[in-house]
Amino acid sequence: MGDLGSWVFFVDNDMKIQPGLAQSWERMDDRTWRFHLREGVKFHDGSPFNAEAVRSAFENWLKDPLFSNVLSSRLNISSPDQVKVVDEYTVDIATNKPLSVLPGRLSNPGLAIVSPKMKGYGKPDGTGPFKFVSIVPMQSLELERNDAYWGEAPKLDKLTIKTILDPSTKVMALESGEVDLIYAVPLSEVASLQARPDLQVLVKLSPRVADLKVNAMAAPLNDIRIRQAINYAINKDDLVEHVCDGLAKPAKSFISPVISWCDESAGYSYDAEKAKQLLADAGLKDTNGDGYLDRDGKTVSINLTYVPSGLGFQPHYITMAEALQEQLKKVGLKVELKPIDYASYWSTYLGGQYELLMDFNSPWDCDASHLLSDAFGSSGGFKPGLNMTREHQSQVDALLDEALTTSDAKVANKDFGEVQMIVMQEAAVVPLVYEYDVVASKKTVKGFEIHPLTAWGLTMTNVSVQA
Repeated sequence: MGDLGSWVFFVDNDMKIQPGLAQSWERMDDRTWRFHLREGVKFHDGSPFNAEAVRSAFENWLKDPLFSNVLSSRLNISSPDQVKVVDEYTVDIATNKPLSVLPGRLSNPGLAIVSPKMKGYGKPDGTGPFKFVSIVPMQSLELERNDAYWGEAPKLDKLTIKTILDPSTKVMALESGEVDLIYAVPLSEVASLQARPDLQVLVKLSPRVADLKVNAMAAPLNDIRIRQAINYAINKDDLVEHVCDGLAKPAKSFISPVISWCDESAGYSYDAEKAKQLLADAGLKDTNGDGYLDRDGKTVSINLTYVPSGLGFQPHYITMAEALQEQLKKVGLKVELKPIDYASYWSTYLGGQYELLMDFNSPWDCDASHLLSDAFGSSGGFKPGLNMTREHQSQVDALLDEALTTSDAKVANKDFGEVQMIVMQEAAVVPLVYEYDVVASKKTVKGFEIHPLTAWGLTMTNVSVQA
């Protein structure tokens, strides 16, 4: 989050890039960008922020397996030699191939610059508005105001961030006064919190989209007619009303309309009869009258994998998985629910060990094009080839390559739109609902705004608590 560290660029509340530790930038050639850094900034340990600190940060990230994968796949940076100090406050970054979206991707809050003197991850030394005091892992993080902060001075003297995994316990902590503000309010609790005269609830359309990832390599989902039938069989209005308590919107794209290049034109509308016809065209019949469709005398069964709880996974996803099971049953598809713990999520996803996967899309930066390149580009960070036929994969790769290298935003947006069209026509993903971010706090909390990158991107600089 932005309270401890600052990054090269910030993302504002409209998902636009804003100067951070870099005040300006320019493209020197197809692969090289020059960044002019903010002068007079100090890390929490008192050491100066400068071009060498940026170079050191990239060098350290490239030593870390997780960060090196992000830098390689999203930033096209694989060697510290690609980050060169020009002078004390100027740095050049060269990418392996042209990448027009580099500034936007550098707005990822995970790429906060820390002091070159910092060792490990125990005590972070950033340049943010608050300084580290102490941490109890998986319980609490204590911060204090950084009086030397280069930006607007924070209004709070101290900030305590608590980890409360159980949704009900989190709500009780607010109601009892143990905490002043909670993020990701369970949707089932919103009405009761709104009724409290001492509390306030903030709601804002999020860039998050709840969806089903589809493994098109696995039978029976390797039949496009069955994938399309699933899209038609899902009543998203019903999900909004009965699962999300009205705090969502039916999704026609796997990209949120919060993102400027979202294209809903190829989205599916609820049509159970069309779904049934597609399934019949695929050769599926209910031969024994049990209500489920068969193929070659065997019931067609599809596993729906979901995470009951974990980072980013909402409590209502359990109810949503159950609702999807019932909706698909109405068109004759038998769906087996398969819960997994969060620790197994990434290996399940990246290993393609699923048929349908209850998931969500959410950008890490203001560019958000990684939502396409990671999931649907053959060189992306997520298991390539699970969602697309080979013919369409090459077409998607060509469109992404042009979009990520062109300096013409209109061309890029057109390409991004075409990728979304192909993905939806292939039924490579099933968009479910556009989600809202919901935050509740005491009415004494002033100045808090929901950030589009959720808790990762927000800062508490403007927040105060009245006595």
